[in-house]
Amino acid sequence: MRIRATIGEALERVRYAVAHLALAAPDLDMLEDLTQLTEWLELFHPDSVVELDYGAVADKVYPDDSPMDVRLGIECLAEGDMTGAAAAYRRLASRWIPIRQLARAS
Repeated sequence: MRIRATIGEALERVRYAVAHLALAAPDLDMLEDLTQLTEWLELFHPDSVVELDYGAVADKVYPDDSPMDVRLGIECLAEGDMTGAAAAYRRLASRWIPIRQLARAS
């Protein structure tokens, strides 16, 4: 499973997220991660394409609504809808926390 976007599209999305998270949730750890992601994406040529390849975890999350949950969560924060943002985060966390736990299992 792969998701592709041009660098321009990816930068537009991450800048939107950073701007709204900075206003609505400046203490969120994700804000620093997204800021670093922005800086990294800016290093690439504008005609580049970025691809997210789920690799070995694809079968554990397919179909994956994570990109939509992140987008909805940030849009809810931008609109001041903390209930909607929390719901999107819960959906995202319930999908990925088990994956994180598998990665750390011995």
